[in-house]
Amino acid sequence: MEIVRYWSSGGFVLVPIPLAKRRLRWRGFNQALIAARCLKECLGVEVLEALTRKKEAPPRAGLDRRQRWLSIQGAFRPAGDCRDLKVILVDDVVTSGATVKEAARTLLRAGAYQVWYAGVCGAV
Repeated sequence: MEIVRYWSSGGFVLVPIPLAKRRLRWRGFNQALIAARCLKECLGVEVLEALTRKKEAPPRAGLDRRQRWLSIQGAFRPAGDCRDLKVILVDDVVTSGATVKEAARTLLRAGAYQVWYAGVCGAV
């Protein structure tokens, strides 16, 4: 629970992993955004949609680790000023870590100070 206290006290923002537009239209909601809003209630920090998708990545179910990394490269762009942000990335499922790593890389290149991540589910 130390991490919860740290995140709650340090000026962090929750940044959900964005869905591709086609996937969002098909599904009707972004599960990472829903998770971020729930975490907002627990942590008392704001949700900021600081990333957008700049390319559609194919579904990664069934891909091996290398294919997952390659399929997500260059998928995100900053949605605004990210300088000095302390970010908690939120995603529904973290399997290989490819998506959160690429999202973190995008935010750090845009000037984010620190990036952590929280996944609702993860592969063991």
